[in-house]
Amino acid sequence: MICSHVTKLREENFTTGSQYARSQGVLDSPNPTRKVEIPRARPAGETHAYTLEEEVRMLAILPEPAATIVAVAAFTGARKGEIRDRRM
Repeated sequence: MICSHVTKLREENFTTGSQYARSQGVLDSPNPTRKVEIPRARPAGETHAYTLEEEVRMLAILPEPAATIVAVAAFTGARKGEIRDRRM
């Protein structure tokens, strides 16, 4: 499995923390995550990407603020939740 640099650092920090906890008598097992199971991801659904021409037509028809929301979604690649949580 390929891991990012950040993932490697997190693993090292966890290992160091576990070693310290064992040395202090707080943790008595060799690996507290041994029995943890990683949940399976949901299968990806079908997606559709609009063409630039379709986007331009939508933006010409939509009133504000819908046009701005569609433009942000189309040209930034932001997800629904990211756009919804955005503060203007």
